[in-house]
Amino acid sequence: MKFPWLAFLFLSVIAGCAEDSDPDSELAAEAHREGKRAPGPVMDAGLPGAVPCGKPESDAEPGGGGSLDASVGERCDVLLSLETDGGTGDVALTKSSGELILWLWAENRSEQAQTFRYAAPCHGLPLLGLGSYDPHMSCLAGRCQWPRAPIEVVLAPGERRELGLGYVDANPTACNRGGLAVGTYDVSYVLPELEGTRTCAQPLRLTVR
Repeated sequence: MKFPWLAFLFLSVIAGCAEDSDPDSELAAEAHREGKRAPGPVMDAGLPGAVPCGKPESDAEPGGGGSLDASVGERCDVLLSLETDGGTGDVALTKSSGELILWLWAENRSEQAQTFRYAAPCHGLPLLGLGSYDPHMSCLAGRCQWPRAPIEVVLAPGERRELGLGYVDANPTACNRGGLAVGTYDVSYVLPELEGTRTCAQPLRLTVR
């Protein structure tokens, strides 16, 4: 070779680049090979239970403690259920039926009094199963005021108590321009950052026609 030192310089540069490769990229590649998710950056979650006011709380993830700890068939102390004018069974909703109110109930199924606390929601308790639908008209509610004191509930054995409301409509509303779309929904709710008891959920089946 006419200029052997050029080849030596080229190989040295390549070796240096390999040694200085991004450790995060290598970690991600290794995690991918092992079928794992690479660890992401640590992020400040902000105030407990806080949900951005521009995002419907139905999309919120359950807080610590997990209020959907068990299915209805498993042992739990407090049952979370929803009711409408038609009770707890399957409910049909059409454009002609107008707005449907969902009552959120908690029932003590144990033989002891249950005392529990959960984070006060910004606009209403998070409803699961409705996708991006806003059941609390939170787009009209303004900014959340933080901090908010937790809510404490004491239920005697067998006692039921209403904890909140939600509203659904197949027709367009101020915060849901298309209305609730045609389909079948299994709707339940959660208590954010629940402490002090074990809960289970009884979903309400809602069919929009």
